[in-house]
Amino acid sequence: MLFMDEESGKILHRKYVRNETNRDYLDGLNHIEEFGTEIKSVVCDGHTGLLQAINSYPAQMCQFHQLQIIRRVLTKDPHLSAGIELLKLVQSMFPMKKNEFISLFNKWCEDWEDFLNERTVLVSGKTAYTHRRLRTARRAIRTHLKWLFTYEEHPELNIIRQTVWKDLTHNSKGHY
Repeated sequence: MLFMDEESGKILHRKYVRNETNRDYLDGLNHIEEFGTEIKSVVCDGHTGLLQAINSYPAQMCQFHQLQIIRRVLTKDPHLSAGIELLKLVQSMFPMKKNEFISLFNKWCEDWEDFLNERTVLVSGKTAYTHRRLRTARRAIRTHLKWLFTYEEHPELNIIRQTVWKDLTHNSKGHY
């Protein structure tokens, strides 16, 4: 795990872990504070429990990681029109303002509500939602929506929208 000051690029804390846990993240934040660094905001990759647990400073969900979550659920090339539209919406989120994105997302939810509520009768006689992956994608956005535009709520902090790293050999930024 890597904790980095976005402004300076300075690594504030590094910890090698087999699996990242919310406890590891919270311990890392505490470690940084104990050594005298003031944390103004946190940008992280979507551990929902972590986003909920961070309440001492503003938390921003990385928009790029939100896109990756949706791609994982829907694939990069969804076949259903609802999936194509949702993926395009999330791909176009980066320059949007919060109200615009929420408005378009709510419209998508409304337009596809009946489709998302379709059920299929299973061999066992029970029913299940037909479009589970689309429902999962919708839920992922709904779950993270509170944190996707935190940067807008605190313009004075210059919170970044995405987690980034500096490539020391090329002096450029990219996703990690």
